[in-house]
Amino acid sequence: MKNTTILLLSMLLLSACERGEVETPELGVTVASTVVKAGAPVDFFLSGQSDMIAFYSGEVGNDYAQRFDDRVVETAIAISYSTILSNGTNPGYMPLRYSNDLQCSDPGGIYTQADIEAATWHDISHLFKQPTTPQASVHIPAGEVDITEFFVDGETPLYLSYYYHVDPSMPGSWTRSYVNIQSFLISGITPVGKETIYRFADCNWQAVTDDESYSDSKNSKPDVNTSRLLGRCANVKTEKKAWFVGGPFYKQASVNMGPDVSTPIKANSDPMPASYQHTFSEPGDYTVTFVGINASVYGRKETVRSIKLKVVEEDTGSIAPPSGGEWND
Repeated sequence: MKNTTILLLSMLLLSACERGEVETPELGVTVASTVVKAGAPVDFFLSGQSDMIAFYSGEVGNDYAQRFDDRVVETAIAISYSTILSNGTNPGYMPLRYSNDLQCSDPGGIYTQADIEAATWHDISHLFKQPTTPQASVHIPAGEVDITEFFVDGETPLYLSYYYHVDPSMPGSWTRSYVNIQSFLISGITPVGKETIYRFADCNWQAVTDDESYSDSKNSKPDVNTSRLLGRCANVKTEKKAWFVGGPFYKQASVNMGPDVSTPIKANSDPMPASYQHTFSEPGDYTVTFVGINASVYGRKETVRSIKLKVVEEDTGSIAPPSGGEWND
């Protein structure tokens, strides 16, 4: 009786172990050619059975070899914003300029007209799209412009300034311009994507007026709030001059995008796909990787299939598909 009980317990334990064992995924992958064209979809044909499948194209941000390591990439610094020109006939509106030598004479960090006029400013307005005619409430996107070259180095700050200037009105003319700058953003542009570096609230925008030209204006001076810069004036019998100053801004040479991540193409409850399609946008050499995954409370097992693809600008002729061993062994 004792021996029988031991035998039954052993059989139950063995059965439990078998039920809890995670099987190795079966995954086969084939492709028609290892030379493909940029911009053309590539079909990968799948076989076997796997609970989950993850895909890595080998492109930046989706590379199997980079799955555990942080990816630090170079970044370009770009400005974007939009402009609303409500009314007015004076040209120029609010030109955008930059300086690398602006100094603040006030210990409290408040700029004066003398500070602005003592700095060296470079006009970069021609790089941006500007409104040409007044259109109330119509946002004119300025575009996204790379300003990386305007930074001296990683330590020297860069300052920006919108210059608001209104000529005196002539008899029968209307020159009082209201210029509204919104959606201002400084971004880092990387091969992986775009990352915000300075939002509007981070820019320390200040409105500085020419005391003499604005001596007759009380409630209609240029204004900064939490989301926009508003160039305005009430009396246009005399010239108006004002500046919106932002900064300091510092060059960010690189950003840490973290480890690369996979693209999931099959979840546990999904049927096994017969194929998967991906399009490479840029020519180059890529290692494409599919990972079959079986996982439960008892553990996890993976099957990895990789192959090298050459992505070219134009078709260079087809070649024989890779042997089974390249994908499936």
